[in-house]
Amino acid sequence: MGILVALLVLSVLIFFHELGHFTAARFFGVQIDVFSIGFGKRIWTKKIGKTEWSLSAIPLGGYVKMKGQDDTDPTKISYDRDSYNTKKPWQRIVILLAGPFANFLMAFLLYLAIAYMGVPKLLAYVGQVTKDTPAYQAGLKKEDKILQINGVNIKYWEEIGKQINASKGKITLVIERNRHLK
Repeated sequence: MGILVALLVLSVLIFFHELGHFTAARFFGVQIDVFSIGFGKRIWTKKIGKTEWSLSAIPLGGYVKMKGQDDTDPTKISYDRDSYNTKKPWQRIVILLAGPFANFLMAFLLYLAIAYMGVPKLLAYVGQVTKDTPAYQAGLKKEDKILQINGVNIKYWEEIGKQINASKGKITLVIERNRHLK
């Protein structure tokens, strides 16, 4: 499962990177022949306008193939008006830098979104309880919900440590187990 999530996150990063190149190239009038996420055998392809959108078998990269940009066969290099090769050097630099810029922009926007929404608070449910720990010795079990510590109501996980550290001596817990108070 972790590998699939990592590949999904990587594919999203690659998509936005390549979208940066794509957007800048289209802004300067360059025709895009192929926009692909991944390498190798194509799994899915759809032609929209003059651009072929593709998902390929190995999702560890991607590319935007612009008209006139063919390093493997010099006879296929195009000097048409909508070709990458006819653009001014500063325009080509902008097109090349637009990919990394899109990644920085995405990171900045995600940071703003997280800062705006805040980090969700975890409820006071017990996860794994191992032997030789205070939780095990207190009789806590996985999925117990801690409701009170020494008479103080507990709503979020971070409050547990604060209440335990503030306690002197014996600690009294009120927990909910299988929807019953203990």
